Amino acid sequence: MVRILDWNVCSMNGAENKIDYLKRSLDNGSFIAILQEVKPTLASLLQDEFGGRGIFLYSLDFRPPGKYDSGARELGVAIIASDDIEVRGSG
Repeated sequence: MVRILDWNVCSMNGAENKIDYLKRSLDNGSFIAILQEVKPTLASLLQDEFGGRGIFLYSLDFRPPGKYDSGARELGVAIIASDDIEVRGSG
């Protein structure tokens, strides 16, 4: 069984609460977490916590905000998956 978590984390409740919740929710077995509205500071903390456990992807790593982008471009999507999940292709 694979647990899938889809969450718009916005900026409520602080980073520590979000990371604690994710650790409790994704502690055992296969998982995929898709997180929206992730700021770069939270993405860095998530990568530190989950990056060694499997897959960690952050959309702003692929296209950082540009000079003329709006403030909304400071928010990205993070995907975290356990190491037993295989990504076969994307696009």
